[in-house]
Amino acid sequence: MLANGVAVASTVMCVGVSMFRLILPSSVQPRASLTVWDASSSHMILFIMLVASIIFIPIILAYTSWVYSVMRGKVTEDEIEGGGGHAY
Repeated sequence: MLANGVAVASTVMCVGVSMFRLILPSSVQPRASLTVWDASSSHMILFIMLVASIIFIPIILAYTSWVYSVMRGKVTEDEIEGGGGHAY
């Protein structure tokens, strides 16, 4: 299992290292290839996404934990057939 994960990670890393500068090489015109620096976002957009993730990830985690706490517990067949407070 561990060797499998190492093999997959090594394959992905080898491809990434060998194609580092060119993300999408052009076979027609090499100067028109997409490079790492052409594909990256500006510093302003990266900062906006950082602020948005700092704001929204705690909200998403709080909502997910609240939904999990509301929905936790085992649902039995008797509860479903009885219809006591369920949507069935």
